[in-house]
Amino acid sequence: MLAGESISVGFGFRFVDVKQIFVENFQCEMPALLQLTHNYRSHAGVLRSAAAVLELLYFFFSESLDRLPPDQALFDGPKPVIMDASDVSQLALIMKGSKKETSRIESGAH
Repeated sequence: MLAGESISVGFGFRFVDVKQIFVENFQCEMPALLQLTHNYRSHAGVLRSAAAVLELLYFFFSESLDRLPPDQALFDGPKPVIMDASDVSQLALIMKGSKKETSRIESGAH
């Protein structure tokens, strides 16, 4: 899960804000949170790529995000591919009608 989540434009969600509500409104101690770190939907290559992006976000926007441990995958999977398509029609051509047997790109559509 991302450290912060944008629900809609102009509104953000951070766990630290929810914890503060408990302290201020219920006069109780800061509740402990269980952080789920095993990701069952993505493989390790994708999670490592996402973690690298998150590190940049933590560096540039440290006060806007909750820092969480990186997600752990159950399997390695193929190396992630970053596609460089200069326009939408080029990207559509790459993705359209690609068959798993002949495609150079493995995507969730397969």
